[in-house]
Amino acid sequence: MLAKFSRKSVTVGLLLSALAAACGGQSRAAGKRFRPLDAYCPYTQCPTYAASIAEAAAEPRRSCVPTDVGTCGDFRFVRRGDGFVSDTEFFNAAGELVAESYFSDNGGSATFGAPPSCVQVVTTTYCDGP
Repeated sequence: MLAKFSRKSVTVGLLLSALAAACGGQSRAAGKRFRPLDAYCPYTQCPTYAASIAEAAAEPRRSCVPTDVGTCGDFRFVRRGDGFVSDTEFFNAAGELVAESYFSDNGGSATFGAPPSCVQVVTTTYCDGP
C-alpha cells in the first residue's frame, strides 16, 4: 500500500502534473521550463516553511511519509517521498515558498517556480521508519 501524503495525495499530484503540462505561461531558466508558482497552490494560500515542518512532525509514525528537512544554499527545503512519489518545497529565509518540484515514478513531474541550484543538505528526517 502506498503511503498517503497528508496535503497532497498521489492522485492530486498526478492531476497537478497533467494540469501543469497543459498550462501556458511557463518561464525558462537555464533551459528548463517552470510553471508559475501560483499554479502550485491556486485555491489555498501556499504553505510556509513553519507549516510544512509542523505537518511533518505531526504525522503518525505508522502512516507517515518520510520527510527530509534541510538547507540548500541560502534556502531551506522540505522533501517528502515514499519511493514512488517525491515532492520538494523550497523556502526563502522569510519562510515563504519560492519553488516546488514534484516527481512520480510513473513519469509524471512538474516544477513550479524556479528551484535554487544548490546542494541539498539534510539536517532532520521525520518518519524514518516505524
